[in-house]
Amino acid sequence: MGGIAKINKGREDLRQPQVERPSTREVWMKDGDQIFATAIATGAENDPNLDDVYLYTFRIGNNWTNLIKDPSVDASSVPEDTYASHKFAFWAYV
Repeated sequence: MGGIAKINKGREDLRQPQVERPSTREVWMKDGDQIFATAIATGAENDPNLDDVYLYTFRIGNNWTNLIKDPSVDASSVPEDTYASHKFAFWAYV
């Protein structure tokens, strides 16, 4: 389930068994990058194009690394003192 309803359920969704998510491609912007994007998420009930995610952000050497917290993702490289932050994601045409 996606959309506003899933986000509003908050912690209740975290207690339920996780389903495997399909692999997706992420685009990370750098300082000064510009994009032209059109959101396809509507925010309607059960909108699969809007979701909340938990993301680890940590430093490896001189670079910052982001890793999605998901049962299908290997998190062995995440430092023990790093906690996942709650973020929101939506699909967009770029």
